[in-house]
Amino acid sequence: MKSFQDKVFLIRSSIFTKRNILLSIILILILLILLVCFHLIFFVTDYQLINESKNIDMRTLLVYGEENKDFSQIDKLEHVVYNNSTKFYGGTARNVPEFNVDNAMGYVEIYPLLPSNNITIIEGRNIENNYEAICPINFYPHNVYLNQNTSTMKIYPKYYMDSDDIIGKRFVISSENEENNDITVEVVGLYDPEENLKSISSCFISMQDYDQIINPYSMILTSYDENGNKYVENIEYSGNMVVVDDYDNVESVKRSIEEMGFSVNNAFHIDEEILKTIFTIPLLVSLIVIILSLNILYSFINKKMKYRLHKYGILRTLGYNKKFIVSIDTWENLFVFLGSFIIAFLLYLTIYFVLSQTLLIELTYGNFILHFPVLYILGLIALFVITIIGICKHKLKKILNLSINELLKD
Repeated sequence: MKSFQDKVFLIRSSIFTKRNILLSIILILILLILLVCFHLIFFVTDYQLINESKNIDMRTLLVYGEENKDFSQIDKLEHVVYNNSTKFYGGTARNVPEFNVDNAMGYVEIYPLLPSNNITIIEGRNIENNYEAICPINFYPHNVYLNQNTSTMKIYPKYYMDSDDIIGKRFVISSENEENNDITVEVVGLYDPEENLKSISSCFISMQDYDQIINPYSMILTSYDENGNKYVENIEYSGNMVVVDDYDNVESVKRSIEEMGFSVNNAFHIDEEILKTIFTIPLLVSLIVIILSLNILYSFINKKMKYRLHKYGILRTLGYNKKFIVSIDTWENLFVFLGSFIIAFLLYLTIYFVLSQTLLIELTYGNFILHFPVLYILGLIALFVITIIGICKHKLKKILNLSINELLKD
């Protein structure tokens, strides 16, 4: 017990020295840089993997061909799970007055519920009939942009709807087809938005309902002749959207469709060069900072030990063994590191929260969750802890092999 109390006393008496405070400040800056870099590295790998596994657009092909081309032959290809008009690709958006609140107009993105959609119902049920809808469990029926004339984005947490207020809610979806009336749908279920990466304002309706409200033309061109006469040309939807069962099979299906004489484009493409740059820069910075930080850590601890030779000599004179003295310095340095890490981590969380509500708010709105790189952080902690323990045991044991007289001499 006395040994433990002595250890606590000795650590407390030396932990708040100028050298430790300076080391702590340097470590906080280093650790903050590393945490941000790790998050960027993890974001790139996470972003690509999540999109490949959950984003239906990543496994969707837009297929075009001449008018006499038979698109139905694509259905015979292996791995094709859906093949239909491009009319059902991309979704549409509507202002919905039923969801109007102070400072935010009601706004809902509408998608047709395709057989290939990844839908996991959390509450209620899936669509079984026309005039029904399913919405995300974290439903936010407002636009991320404050208004149509600004690029400022904001999400008001208080305007997220509770599940009890969503299920059973009815709202009107205006029709862009002059031959059809607006429709009123009822929310019958809530789905997990992380499974398909749709925005927090996205709802699904049946394909029949979607066909009723969507514009029957992909484009309407208006022109005037020299006499001021107006001409309107309605451009029909062209081509089909083809959904593949798995991202790994997209390229093989694409080649097969091209061999049939069709023109094929990927509906969604991630620029791997940009991702590679975003990945490489923080990786190189991390490696450089880690090497520098370990050298700084070694230098600080080594100089601190040389500065304390007299103290070690006194402790040896008082009867404390080498193992006890090594443990005091080791725990002191570990506490300095852990305290620095906690402060750096809190700063990192603050930066993360601010960015998620400002520059990265569009990712939040799009239901892309920025996960914490837990394994990277644990690896970072382990690296520093092992380094500190190694330095203390290796260097201090050598110093303590000196005689008491050598330690006590000026």
